[in-house]
Amino acid sequence: MLPVSWRRTLYNRSLSCVRPSTSYAIRLRNETVELARLSAFVSEFCEREQLPPDFDMVLNLVAEEAFMNVVLHGFEQPCGSDLSFTFTRDEQAVTLIVEDAAKAFNPLEAPEFDPATPIEQRRAGGLGIHLLRNLMNELQYERLEGQNRLTMRKLIPSA
Repeated sequence: MLPVSWRRTLYNRSLSCVRPSTSYAIRLRNETVELARLSAFVSEFCEREQLPPDFDMVLNLVAEEAFMNVVLHGFEQPCGSDLSFTFTRDEQAVTLIVEDAAKAFNPLEAPEFDPATPIEQRRAGGLGIHLLRNLMNELQYERLEGQNRLTMRKLIPSA
């Protein structure tokens, strides 16, 4: 599948070559029906990059959370705006960058989810962001030229 785009970049650290990084990108319409396309894309990325089996589940879960948050909460009205997902694998980690033109929202500023709070006292939402925070090793948010950019990084365990 992966008809969208990919790029390989060689890095040289201390005059020794390391594994080239590989990037795959997909643009999706701001519609829930695109979730199936995103899931297939993530699974193919994991297979092509020979990632550990649990990476497919983790990357699919965080990509789905990020996608659905934008689609369901990012726009006041349905619109034709696209979302961009870029997956990059290097020697140590997988990086996922999600970009969209939705209203500004920094998930890193959202209150922490407290599972100990009784269910009747919990506020709506927050569980998806809790998953992102706990499944990924690094999260970074930027608002650039009217675009949200969420960068998430997951370390690849040593074999």
